Amino acid sequence: MFINLANTIILLFALNFPHNHYVSIANVNLNTKSNKIEISIEFTAHDFEKQISDDYNVNLKLGSAKEIANTNSILVDYISKNLTFHTNKKYIDLNLIGKEVNNDETMFLYLEGSIPKNIKELRVVNKLLLGSFIQQQNILHLDGIIQESFTFSNKNKTKTFFLEK
Repeated sequence: MFINLANTIILLFALNFPHNHYVSIANVNLNTKSNKIEISIEFTAHDFEKQISDDYNVNLKLGSAKEIANTNSILVDYISKNLTFHTNKKYIDLNLIGKEVNNDETMFLYLEGSIPKNIKELRVVNKLLLGSFIQQQNILHLDGIIQESFTFSNKNKTKTFFLEK
């Protein structure tokens, strides 16, 4: 009994104790066969929920039976304001394909959008979670016709990638 109580107290303390690493990882594929940009982004779920709570004053309760009904529309609104892609100086409209919230506190968002056939450059603005976490780093891995990686932060929110010929 005492061991279960001690484990419960330790677990509650650990869940409420702030962590030192704030990282998202985005994998972006520029698929020229389908003319699509395909994106998967991994977050720490409670960090994402804190940002949404700070910006929208709502607790999404992600992955639970009590998840609010308009979660997807809030996610789309937040992503469209904080993660943008432009090809050849034209905005790419992103669609939410799905989300996944796991028991290990990871969360994945899946997005896609249409891209032109003749990409010369890709400009990315990534401000995900930067409003709530000063140490946040957003790692982006590009695959497809542009293969490069970059880490976005409060100091580096914008990066233009050029197609090498």
